Amino acid sequence: MQQLRQLEADGLVTRSPASKPGLRVRYQLTPHGITLGPVFECLWTWGIMHLSYMNSRQDSRLFA
Repeated sequence: MQQLRQLEADGLVTRSPASKPGLRVRYQLTPHGITLGPVFECLWTWGIMHLSYMNSRQDSRLFA
């Protein structure tokens, strides 16, 4: 929750009451937050490219 409040303070997300039953609040990206899309896309691409390497390292730690 603290991270979401910081993102709100930084102008990256807005917080509003939720309209669906069972939910208290809703967070949504602001136009400024949406500009981070390309950054997250690059991180996602990097993660996909290195997934097998990261999995092999995790497996080696499990059996060490």
